[in-house]
Amino acid sequence: MKRRRFLQIVAGACATAGGAMAAEWQGQVMGADARILLRGGAASGAVVDQLLAEIRRVEEVLSLYRDSELTRLNRDGAGTASPLMHQAMDLALRVHEATGGAFDPLVQSQWLQLAQGQVPSPVTASFARIARDGAIHLPPGQQLTFNGLAQGLATDRVAALPALRDMGGVLVDMGEARALGAEFRLGLSDLQAGMLGQLTLRPGRAIATSSPGALRF
Repeated sequence: MKRRRFLQIVAGACATAGGAMAAEWQGQVMGADARILLRGGAASGAVVDQLLAEIRRVEEVLSLYRDSELTRLNRDGAGTASPLMHQAMDLALRVHEATGGAFDPLVQSQWLQLAQGQVPSPVTASFARIARDGAIHLPPGQQLTFNGLAQGLATDRVAALPALRDMGGVLVDMGEARALGAEFRLGLSDLQAGMLGQLTLRPGRAIATSSPGALRF
């Protein structure tokens, strides 16, 4: 799988519906396009530093596209879990149990086998049985991926930063989008079908999308 670059910030500007200029930062997080849109204009350097530090923290733990706690865990089969890794594990476990096991983070080895043109081997262990008492021990031959929830977790963590509370309308999009303090009009487009629809994302609400053409073998 192609390694993606870590988030690189470029300052830009775009017009809001009222004609005012909004500051925008763009880059990539965990292989997905990312942006933070501030309707009230540019943020201070201190605020930007806080945003980037939180994004970097998530990348250093959960990314499959760089050296991270997750890639080291997959390589070594065991490791001491950080608080953020525990948060991701707990969230994944709740979804795993709510879906009767259909959502299973223990499929990274199967993704790699598919990418190499191989028939994927079955998942041999239950995600719910992985030890999480300060350390994680993976079953032999199994690897973890949090791509089913890591971008949403990154969006929620960035959106929860106190630095954004008084910034007016903010759209945080780390691959999944969340609106703060104002409504945002979003469109869903497809490379072949064009614009599929639009919606208004109300303050405090979030949205996630997925495309069947995003990853092909």
